[in-house]
Amino acid sequence: MLHVSDSIDIGVKGLLLRKLRALLSMLGIVFGVAAFISMMAIGEGARREAVDQIKLLGTNNIRIKQLQLTGEKRKEAERRFAKGLTYDDSLLIQTRVPTLVGVTPMKFVDAEVRFEGRQGVAQVIGISPAYEIVTNFHVAEGRFITPFDLLDTKKVCLLGSEVRQELFGYRDALGAALRIGSTWCTVVGILEPKLVREGRATVIKVRNINRDIYIPTTLLNEVSREGAFSCARDRHGADAVACLPRTVGPHPPGRL
Repeated sequence: MLHVSDSIDIGVKGLLLRKLRALLSMLGIVFGVAAFISMMAIGEGARREAVDQIKLLGTNNIRIKQLQLTGEKRKEAERRFAKGLTYDDSLLIQTRVPTLVGVTPMKFVDAEVRFEGRQGVAQVIGISPAYEIVTNFHVAEGRFITPFDLLDTKKVCLLGSEVRQELFGYRDALGAALRIGSTWCTVVGILEPKLVREGRATVIKVRNINRDIYIPTTLLNEVSREGAFSCARDRHGADAVACLPRTVGPHPPGRL
């Protein structure tokens, strides 16, 4: 029976006799392990990026979006005088599902924004005060939209960090008046910056929320001239409703 030292001696002599084969085998092991580690790292990086992007949308909220109908389905909806998703629907959801922490309607429009000599086009979003807790999106400066802003149709707005930088530079934006569409609004808050990865390599495509402007839902009728908020239809129309459940579990009794 061979001793351990004899086995090691035979192995070393074999490696020295076949140096090229030993080198190639060693390189194969090194490259194989390196490739495995690299693929695991890439997969973990993609997973973390996806989680980060999902967090921007809200990891524990539910979004109900209005379905854009075409053709026969649109005609059928018009015959039934369907208004689509409305502000009243968000109130009904909050009433019928008491386990929700908050419900907020959202309406998206593109509008021209001007401040003194600077101008640009930004996405303006009509929201309610519950948007802050539903999306976990807070202000870095100033205050958020309040129920009184919504009730009195206050001409106030919140700016994303990038929009604030483009329009005001290093100047103080709080209290300044800027023109959104045809309406003058007072800046009452600057939202905290969020890391948004852009480009073809991103795992999940999300809009750059740092370039958004937020106003009370009731004010959007003045800012936007689109049909969804004209008097011919429900002036409280909405593109989506976001809901934040307290816990994930069985749906309580009742129907939406």
